[in-house]
This record gives sequence, C-alpha cells and structure tokens, in this order.
Amino acid sequence: MPAVPIPKNVDGFNMMKTSIVMKLCCHKENKIEANDVPVGKRPPMKDHWPHIKSAIFLIYAVYYSIVTFRINSIRGWMTSWIQFAYRSLDCSEFDHIEKCEEKIEETILLLIDINGYAYFSLAVIPFLPAFLIKFFTNRYPSDYPFAEMRTKLNALLIQMTFCIIVAVVCSIMMTFPASAPDSIGLAISLISLSVFIVPLHYATPWLLLFSYFPPPMSQFLYAVLTIPSIFISFLNDPLYKIILGGATEAKDYDFTAVSYGMAAASGICILSVVYMFFDIRKMVSKKESDWASSGSPKIEKRISLQEEGDDNLAFDSTEKNYELENTDF
Repeated sequence: MPAVPIPKNVDGFNMMKTSIVMKLCCHKENKIEANDVPVGKRPPMKDHWPHIKSAIFLIYAVYYSIVTFRINSIRGWMTSWIQFAYRSLDCSEFDHIEKCEEKIEETILLLIDINGYAYFSLAVIPFLPAFLIKFFTNRYPSDYPFAEMRTKLNALLIQMTFCIIVAVVCSIMMTFPASAPDSIGLAISLISLSVFIVPLHYATPWLLLFSYFPPPMSQFLYAVLTIPSIFISFLNDPLYKIILGGATEAKDYDFTAVSYGMAAASGICILSVVYMFFDIRKMVSKKESDWASSGSPKIEKRISLQEEGDDNLAFDSTEKNYELENTDF
C-alpha cells in the first residue's frame, strides 16, 4: 500500500518507492530522484464526498457488500456442507458399496483436503483477466485514448455478472446432498466455483476506482466501500445457527432456507450491473464525443480520464460544482 496519494498521472510513478514498507525500512536509501514523478499532497476530505455520494459508487457498494458476504459464507460453510452432503446419505440404499460408512468418511476427508489445497490456485487465477484486458486493449487503434479505460470497465461488468451467477449457482448447489458415497462431482464443482470467484470478485473494486474515479481518491474510496461489508459480516453467525437448527449431527443440517435466501439476494445484484452498464456507456460516449469534437488529437494510448482539464466531474475533483451529471438516474 502506498504511503502517499497516487498521482493523477501514473506514468513513471513507482508505488514500491512510496510504499509504507520502504518508508519504514529503507528510508535512507529511498531518496526521491530528480526524474521521479511528484506525488503531491493527499486530497482534502471534502473532495471525496462528491464521489462517495455518486449513484454509481453507492450502487456498486450494495453489490460489493452482498456478494462479498455470499462468497465468504460459501467458503466458510464449505466444510459443514461437505459433512452434511455425505453424512445425510442412507447406507441402506447403497448395498453395492462395501463398507459404506468408511467410504463416506474417506470421501469427506478427501474433499476437505481438496478444499484446502484449492486456495493455492488463487495465485494463478488473476492472470486470466489480466491477459484478456491486455489483449482487448491492444485491439483499439493506437491513437484512441480510452482503450484501456473502456477495456477495464467492460471487464468490470463481465466479472460482476460472472460473480453474481456463480454466487447464485453455488447457493442452489448447497441445498443438495451428494448422490452417492463415492460421488464427488457436485462437491468438486462447488469447491472449484467458490475458489475461482474469489480473485475475480476482489479485483472489481480496483477496476472501478482506478478507471472511473481519480487515482488519488481510490484509497479512501476503497476504505469507505468496505465498511458496509464489515457490518454485514455479523450476519454470518445467526445465519449459520439457522442452518444448524440445533442439530448435533451433520446429517440434520438444513441449508435450504439460508441458501435460497442468499441466492435471491445475490441475484438482485444484477440490477447494479444493469445500471452501471448504462451509466458507463453514457460516460464513455460523452468522452468520445468531446474527444472527436476537439479534432481527435494524436495522444498516447494509455492516457487516462484523470488528466487535468477533464470536464467530467467524476474525474475532476477540483470543480466547484460537484453534481455528477453522468451518474444521475
């Protein structure tokens, strides 16, 4: 995490040199060179509020809070679900399986191990969207200034939609027990989806904050964004008690009510994606129109909308009028 605000123009900005670790451990060696990009002062608090009150930020915060809780609860309840899915089976229905009860215990232990080892894939999964963003960015003309911004915002909407679908599907899957003591298809699918969704979901805040809002504001906006999810996380304990229902054995757990409720809550979040799609489309169209009317000057491809002189209030924190025209309902 940088110890100073990220500048508007990030070209040449070295986050490592300005990180808290470098400030504490290597302050003597961490000299600011002459060619380093100046980072400026941290924006005053009053400049953050127009962005916090913008419709797109508030709507995304609702999505982020709900889906974050659903993802964390799926992962947190996975071991309990595995035990429920197999210990609720009646071995009398599987006479063809020798030592049915032992097979159930072996399957449970295997799946718990797989669930734990699956976390190692979190280091690899983020490379997929990163490569796709880079690929689609390069498909735009070299003189088009909004290529990276458009690609990241499109990736944001796609990842949000994918996370919502997976959250709904996983919620429904948790209402079903295993089909047989030696059947692991359902459990492996649930584990795979619940792991795959994690890095994609937690990448969405930064795709939005760095592409739609001024970079110097991103740290504070992210901190505000996580506050609702902290309070929602306190629902985990009462909902888990509903699943347990006072049962002393895993076979008596009941995931039905909570899972369908969370599926409905996650599904409603698709409305956030719909609103953001039209809001982003409107904003991009306005920027392209302004760029075209100015004669489409040859400028660097990686230029961002956070440059000074931008008349879009979502990117200009120095305007006295903080009405966000591109986020009105």
